Amino acid sequence: MTQQDMALLVVSPASYGVENVINNISPHLHNDGFQISYLTRSEKSVPDKCNKIPLLKDRVTEFTRNKIGLHLIYGVFYFWKLAYSYISKYGDDYDVVWLHNPRLLYLCEKKDNITITYHSHLRNEKAKYHDGLRGMYYYVSGEFEKQGIKKHASERFTSVNSEVRKEIKMIIGNDSRIWTINNGVDTWEYTPETGKCESISWDLPDWDETYLFVGKLASVKRPLATLEVITRLSYIADKDIGLIIAGDGPMRNRIETEIERRGMDNVDFLGFVDSDRMPSLYRIADYFILSSLYDPGGPLALYEAMASGLPSILSEIDQFEFIEKSGCGLRVNFDDIESAAEDILHYTREDVTQDGMRAREYAIKNLGWDSRAESYSQLFRTCL
Repeated sequence: MTQQDMALLVVSPASYGVENVINNISPHLHNDGFQISYLTRSEKSVPDKCNKIPLLKDRVTEFTRNKIGLHLIYGVFYFWKLAYSYISKYGDDYDVVWLHNPRLLYLCEKKDNITITYHSHLRNEKAKYHDGLRGMYYYVSGEFEKQGIKKHASERFTSVNSEVRKEIKMIIGNDSRIWTINNGVDTWEYTPETGKCESISWDLPDWDETYLFVGKLASVKRPLATLEVITRLSYIADKDIGLIIAGDGPMRNRIETEIERRGMDNVDFLGFVDSDRMPSLYRIADYFILSSLYDPGGPLALYEAMASGLPSILSEIDQFEFIEKSGCGLRVNFDDIESAAEDILHYTREDVTQDGMRAREYAIKNLGWDSRAESYSQLFRTCL
């Protein structure tokens, strides 16, 4: 039986993990009868068969890209102001209006067809992990965020896990309007064997062990801690250790400077890597490494690594506990560099082939995008 077609408006400035989620969910929703329009920044590409509705001017966006304050004002706040104006005028033309990590939500007109997805901690919660001006910024912006969520308490919310769900519940008073839908991965694309993505030569050194860091280069990911651990591991190991860094973000210049200062010729910094090249990058690595301070949604890169059959070496935060429980890798204390390096050395001296196989099995069983899209489809159809 064919599902009734629905008009869906996706709204996001589309960056990093959020963009990845939208790009992977949208094709499945289209196949399930959703006609998708995508309200995003003008320079962003959109998935096939999505109608792009561009906002902002490319020239101004490019000028503000590496100027954090200006980008926040123009690329984020002004984007959402324009988006809410569009929703006020045309939102009733859609069966569902789907907002991703919205900012200035209190400016958005209330509508029964709105669904709001939070992909990470709310900003007040993030303030607990930062000091100084950054902590103050998250606290103040978190107070505004609370007001927006309270205003839209009668609408639908989705969270990426139970922790974010609790944070939303604390604001709106109950969780009857909150659905938890985790992130996922394309287990056909990300595989230990050559899949839909043809083999690509990366022209990288032939290290004895290759560690792969993938993610936004921001303080929350603690990429400097990864560099320090790899430096120490290279010193104490009786083998040639290499690190590949794939990602971009506000800490990029600092990371490049630190690599040069340390003389780390065993680090290959790739910067941003197109998504169609990522599956082959995971296949040339031996381990996935991530030193996050927090990551409530489960990072997409971790799921990609698991689907690719890589054992993972992660920080000791609660959100990564499932990795050890499922026998897919190791958690270490990145606050203690020497201890972390020793733990990794001990772990990698053992045969961890089974850890990689279990990671792949876990991804196939639990992390497919098709099941995530089905959950969103069922939720959206409650709007009819």
